[in-house]
Amino acid sequence: DDCVFIIGDSSACKDEAHVKGVLSYNMGKTVFHCLPDKSPEVFDALKEFFGTRRIFCITGERDGTEFIQRVIQELGVDKQSEVREYRFLEYHKNKTAQGAVDIEKIVRCSQEDIDELMPLQSEYITIEVLPATRKINLAAERLSFEHTVSEQYVFATKIDNEIVAKAQTNALGVNYAQIGGVYTKEAFRRRGIASRLVAHIANYILEIGKRPILFVKEKNLTAYHAYQRAGFEESAKYR
Repeated sequence: DDCVFIIGDSSACKDEAHVKGVLSYNMGKTVFHCLPDKSPEVFDALKEFFGTRRIFCITGERDGTEFIQRVIQELGVDKQSEVREYRFLEYHKNKTAQGAVDIEKIVRCSQEDIDELMPLQSEYITIEVLPATRKINLAAERLSFEHTVSEQYVFATKIDNEIVAKAQTNALGVNYAQIGGVYTKEAFRRRGIASRLVAHIANYILEIGKRPILFVKEKNLTAYHAYQRAGFEESAKYR
């Protein structure tokens, strides 16, 4: 893809031993990075690369993001407005999180469920996704969510035929599937509903031949412990 760049010497494309890092970059958008080598040579290469390119967001393992931040700061164009620290979690099957109580029913959602799901999705986007300086665009979010329901796996927990919690896959890779969009109505929290819902999706992902992963904000200990109960374990820090 045109957005993928390799950091290395002239033989980098022929011999992976010479690859010092990989970037995914779109002008003015998010930089995703994998930077195992953080040498002065890589610093200088990134400084040259970003000297003529705009960035909206930097995302990746924490030490790599901090490394690129130092590059941007040295260029004198750093206008950092927000930093979010995440835990990266991988799934290790946990049978204790599987059983739902009798009144719960977990279902896969379709376009017919969107009207009922949108209040939960809107709350999730407002609280977990948008920068504090931005307001939600409900029309745009609905269009985006309609696409998500069509292309991803969206599940909901129902109690007395009312949707009380939702979760979904956000990205499907060759080997991995990322879970996100987890949200429970306030009146139904602290009942283990989110843990059981996420565990259900994780096992569904295993059945389709992929490995479940997810991100959670480092300060959100309530969600972190819920994911631990579902069978997830932390494996890296992201910024």
